[in-house]
Amino acid sequence: MATINQWRPAWRPGELSEQAQLAFRKLFDFVYSQSQASAPSAQFVRGTDSVEVSTTAGGTGLSVLTLSRPGTWLLSASLSLNIVGDPSQIFTLYLNVNNLKQPYGSQVSSATDGIQMLTQTWQITVTSTATCQLQVVKDGGGGTSFIDGTHSTFSATWQGS
Repeated sequence: MATINQWRPAWRPGELSEQAQLAFRKLFDFVYSQSQASAPSAQFVRGTDSVEVSTTAGGTGLSVLTLSRPGTWLLSASLSLNIVGDPSQIFTLYLNVNNLKQPYGSQVSSATDGIQMLTQTWQITVTSTATCQLQVVKDGGGGTSFIDGTHSTFSATWQGS
């Protein structure tokens, strides 16, 4: 993580005593650390490869985010699904948090080949570090539908504890 340079006043010689300068700097450091302690933490990942969608129960594993702060997180996923040879099949996007499937997935189906977007937002609460992974599964078909990772995103924003 990049270090953010704090603003500190520039003192001219003789303006303030050393003790006053030190007191002001400590005050600025304290205010800065308090603002950083309660600031939201955000993460973002974009895919780089294409991943074929399977019919297995585990689904196709996609992007992974590790949530490092306990509290409430807002997770958003937007995946580009290329349907190839799987007409009228139901594709389901869901979220796994520490290998536990979360409720409220996203589903899409198309009568023809083409590109569909799977989008979903979840609000979750974690008590410690959590690993979040997106999964996509189709209900059947023998086509070669795939998720285009270069046009898919997964983000997490910390909302507080």
